[in-house]
Amino acid sequence: NLYNPIHEDDYIAHVPKLLAVADVPALTVNWGGSDAVSIEEWCAYIGELTGLEATFQDNPKAFGSLAIDTTKMHELIGPTRVDWRDGIRRQLENLAPELLKGA
Repeated sequence: NLYNPIHEDDYIAHVPKLLAVADVPALTVNWGGSDAVSIEEWCAYIGELTGLEATFQDNPKAFGSLAIDTTKMHELIGPTRVDWRDGIRRQLENLAPELLKGA
């Protein structure tokens, strides 16, 4: 399952740009991080940073991939700047620094 995680630095930078391109009738734009990343990828990266290991179990009731087409977003307001890995690492540093290896 792919998702487009977006870091707070990017959404703070994007809001004024989105307001600048707002129009009537409303313009619809997919908004998220420029990189589509699977849950397995980001959990593996968290494992590299923490030493924790994720286990996965298929669940037919779980919602599927929510990857978005960022083409229009890139055309209107540009790509995101914070790489998903940097965003995950920074989130861990801020919310659970004790989990990081070497903490």
